[in-house]
Amino acid sequence: MRSRLQQIVAILLGVIIVLPAIVIAGALAYGVYVLIHRASAPLIAAAGTIVASVIAITLGNYFASRLKIDEANRSKKIPVYEDLLNFMFKLFDAPRTGKTIVENEVAEFVLAFNQRLMVWGGDIVVAAFVKWRRYITNADAVKARPHEGIFLYEDLILAIRRDLGHRNKGLATGDILAIFVNDVDSNLPRRT
Repeated sequence: MRSRLQQIVAILLGVIIVLPAIVIAGALAYGVYVLIHRASAPLIAAAGTIVASVIAITLGNYFASRLKIDEANRSKKIPVYEDLLNFMFKLFDAPRTGKTIVENEVAEFVLAFNQRLMVWGGDIVVAAFVKWRRYITNADAVKARPHEGIFLYEDLILAIRRDLGHRNKGLATGDILAIFVNDVDSNLPRRT
């Protein structure tokens, strides 16, 4: 008898608990249905505004962060590139000044520069540097095309400028060289 009575009490308690839950869920569903049909345009506009705001803030933060990273990298790149240009101008100016640059000094510079270039050099600069370096260390290539090295060096300078944000628009082959080679147009053959 107890088990039968317990079953009836359990069913009654279930109905007492479940029935109001079904009524409340139905009322909520009806309320949402009415709300959507009566106020759908304002709700959609509000939801769209919220979504657009979240996207705009997220993208804004991403681009601001990217800009900070690029600026930090640029501040590290500039001294590396300046050191290369200063050293190269020192080499180019050595015959005029009579100052000889010993092989040990070149080796020390190259070792330190290569380490810094690997970390801070932009991809286009590293590629241009490697192309130039491969040429100048290949005696057969230098013998076959002796003037190509200076043009590859100009390509390296243009790559540095591009990496630092310059567009190099309107600069033709030889224009950068003309800054430091007085007779570039008359003494260097056109690049082939």
